[in-house]
Amino acid sequence: MILGIGWERAVLHIIMGLIIALGGVLWAVKHLMEGAHEARGAARRLTWQHRSGKSRLDAIEDPRESAAILFVQSLRYVGEINAAERAKLTGFLSEKMGLSHAEAEELVSYAIYATLEQHDAANHLSRLLKPVQANCTVTERHELIDMLSELIAPESDGADQQRALVARVKDRLLS
Repeated sequence: MILGIGWERAVLHIIMGLIIALGGVLWAVKHLMEGAHEARGAARRLTWQHRSGKSRLDAIEDPRESAAILFVQSLRYVGEINAAERAKLTGFLSEKMGLSHAEAEELVSYAIYATLEQHDAANHLSRLLKPVQANCTVTERHELIDMLSELIAPESDGADQQRALVARVKDRLLS
């Protein structure tokens, strides 16, 4: 008998205590990993804040960032971007642009962050497409339009807006 209870109950209490402690450790690790992810995004935001006080769209120099912002805006026409859509877009960018998962995830995070400043980033296509026009070949521009077209959700309420965005981007990049 241990502390007035049977040894079977004492072992059960010890096992339950270990399970609860393990759950607490797993919970803490999960939150630490989420914090690390947010810290990477914060570092990227600080980098952008130092670029002459420009708006996020004016400070874009990399055509991949322009493309990611267009993709995020297209998805926002359908609705808010949830974790599943974010993961799908991360995989899409990784596959289509040859990025590592971490690079694609960072690009998606930045694109979501950049689109928060503008109600509709598509209203600023001339600024948004400058890096694409300056750095991409005609073939690469066609590839961007094809990727944007792949994201159209044909049965959604935002499909017409998505198609209009593709048409506007195509007009700006290929004319």
